[in-house]
Amino acid sequence: MNNYFSNFIQLTSFKQISKPPLENLDKVKYKTFIKKSLQNIGFNVSQLKVEKSIDEIIHFQTKLNHIMTSSKDNDHEKLYNFKYLNGLQTNKINFKLFLSQTFQSIQDSDYVVFRNIAYFNEFEKLINTTSSSVINDILLWSSFLKIAPFYNKRQAYIWQTYKKQKATYRYKNKVSCILIIEKIMPIAVSAAYLSELNIKKLDAFGYSVFNKLVNSTKLGILKSKWINEYIKQKLFQHLNQTEYIDINSYYNNSKTLDNYYGKLFFTGRENFIEFYYKTNQYYQKKFIYNFDHNIFDANYYHKKDYEVNAFYRILENLIKINFGISRFIYDKIDIRSIFYGSIGFIVGHEFAHAVHYFDNDRKIATENTTHYRAFNTEKLKREKCIVDQYSKHDVGGQKLDGKLTLIENIADLAGIKYAYMAMELDIETTKLYHSLINFESFTPEKMFFISLAQNFCNSDSIELDESEHSPKSIRINGATSNFDKFSTAFGCSASKKMNLTNKCE
Repeated sequence: MNNYFSNFIQLTSFKQISKPPLENLDKVKYKTFIKKSLQNIGFNVSQLKVEKSIDEIIHFQTKLNHIMTSSKDNDHEKLYNFKYLNGLQTNKINFKLFLSQTFQSIQDSDYVVFRNIAYFNEFEKLINTTSSSVINDILLWSSFLKIAPFYNKRQAYIWQTYKKQKATYRYKNKVSCILIIEKIMPIAVSAAYLSELNIKKLDAFGYSVFNKLVNSTKLGILKSKWINEYIKQKLFQHLNQTEYIDINSYYNNSKTLDNYYGKLFFTGRENFIEFYYKTNQYYQKKFIYNFDHNIFDANYYHKKDYEVNAFYRILENLIKINFGISRFIYDKIDIRSIFYGSIGFIVGHEFAHAVHYFDNDRKIATENTTHYRAFNTEKLKREKCIVDQYSKHDVGGQKLDGKLTLIENIADLAGIKYAYMAMELDIETTKLYHSLINFESFTPEKMFFISLAQNFCNSDSIELDESEHSPKSIRINGATSNFDKFSTAFGCSASKKMNLTNKCE
């Protein structure tokens, strides 16, 4: 696989000149924020050249924001494009030099895979019409933005003041040293977390969850009347080949941390900003090295293992369940409905991805075109239903991009069913069900959905971002309003918002 990937470079955007973290930019407030920040670090903002530089930065970022905003008319599957490296020409950027700093052995004959060719075409025009001095100022400002909250107390106050003024400024509610350490040293944090836990017990628990969701996913496929028998058998084969990534073999090795952080050195005199940059640079170089040499290196999978999450790797057909689920092992009372409404849905969502990509190499489509064509026709009908329905959701005065979020919405709609069936199978098999104190009047079915919603409870700004996931409120309401078990559990009237007449599946 390494040789297959070695001749391809994927470009999505230039991180050096990052997209400004603003939507619907309020230029006056943003300019005030920049001026106060520059004044805080010693600039004389009353000078005309400084004023001009600030205006040029805002002008550039506004244009960049515009070209990076995806069009709702785009078919995202057609955004891929291929070019030879020597076919990339721009007056301001030496692509070969730029890429050689990231990848090794760059050749003119290498392919460059563009995720969004329209963005790069417009980006090239923007760069070619922007002076080198302005680009330099933008790079300096972008670099400062990364450390602005921690620069000093005055800057932290400026940051927080601007954040309150601009509700759509996307920053975490709380920025602390711990959050930074989690971001740039995830393996170390995971190892520290695991040092207090029984790794073998965690793996056994994770594997049991994996197997239960395999069985419920198969049951869900079996009950799907629109999938023909030939495709069902192929789906079962694919699920039988899906593997579970354990954590025991990785973290139980005493050399893991030494191998991973062995070349990271500190003098002990670094301040926070110096520590941040040194560690971040080391982490990025290590990630790039692994990507260039062994994309399937174990470190690739073990990021933030302490989080309650899971993921699916398409090319390898692997499912990883993070050991953040360990909290359920230590619950005094085993409440299955709460478990399956939270962890079950997360893992079920990843199994839905496994089902969706079961023919990623298109072997089945080639082997039996008749059965596959019939299956694909039905599949496209259901995808259209989802795109049309989710595109009607309104967020902050904008419509959700149903095409962009399609794959994740499919996984939510299927994942909730797989998790629910896993709960039913578990309770039916074990004959065990405990109620939550003060919630004794709620049925297991109701507690499943309450747990599901609670797991995604958060406070978001009203803006739309470019994520392929729908906003959390839409993810939950979209999945439940299309699931008849929800309307039955809560007695929702027909044709109401949470009991749609035309449900998508």
